[in-house]
Amino acid sequence: MTPEQWEKVKEVLVSALELAPENRRAYLDRRCADLSLRREVESLIAAHENGASQFMSESSSVSGPGSGLADGEKLGAYVILGPLGAGGMGEVYRARPPHR
Repeated sequence: MTPEQWEKVKEVLVSALELAPENRRAYLDRRCADLSLRREVESLIAAHENGASQFMSESSSVSGPGSGLADGEKLGAYVILGPLGAGGMGEVYRARPPHR
């Protein structure tokens, strides 16, 4: 997907999520002449409604590296040593196995 296509998906998605669910189909009929655009938007709406994605809510934004896990905290079999960075897709941490 090109950056331009992704921008169009986001634009249509944001507007669709602002509507009552019963009004979304008619809105998508008007805005999505391209079937692949419509499928992508409908997929993201379904994920949003099922709670699988919170990327559209401000509360899901990351405030900075390390905002989710604390130094010394265990994650699975690993001990978190500290944050390495954060971006649009998540956070990256330095970690070690517990025996070191």
